[in-house]
Amino acid sequence: EWARGAPGEATRLLWLFGIAGCGKSTIAGTITQTLEGTGCLLGSFFCKRDDKDRRDPKRLINHLVYCIAQNHPRFRDGLLECMEENRFYASKDLETHFNGALTRPLLKSKNRISSPPLIFVVDGLDECDAHGKVAHFLSKVVAETAWLKLMVTSSDLPQIRSAIEQCIPRVDY
Repeated sequence: EWARGAPGEATRLLWLFGIAGCGKSTIAGTITQTLEGTGCLLGSFFCKRDDKDRRDPKRLINHLVYCIAQNHPRFRDGLLECMEENRFYASKDLETHFNGALTRPLLKSKNRISSPPLIFVVDGLDECDAHGKVAHFLSKVVAETAWLKLMVTSSDLPQIRSAIEQCIPRVDY
């Protein structure tokens, strides 16, 4: 129901939280598989605490950027332009990386992308390094991007809850 609904501000971010082992990853995997054939799945990233690549926040951001660039040539053009202006943003701190790889290209292409809602799934955000910052960045992008929906699973950590609730009004299903 959430995936098919119109992308209103309050419904663009779905946060599924619960204790470890309650089935959040199974639900995220099932939703990802279900959406794959519908054309509304932008992509997914499954975080994992014991895998350095899958807990790296820059890899999560890079994968989201890659998925958007694959689907939106105008975003890709904005990204290339930003990369030409500052080739080394990737080696900077997390916020600079986020702004250079995602925020600035989105701003450059903001009014030029019209798309039906596309969904990006992030599973196990609490297993990602700097999960509070990443939650804030992702919430900010969803709040400012009308065509992007985000499904996030995690434990109910205060840093994640605070970041999500600052940017997105709460709606309980």
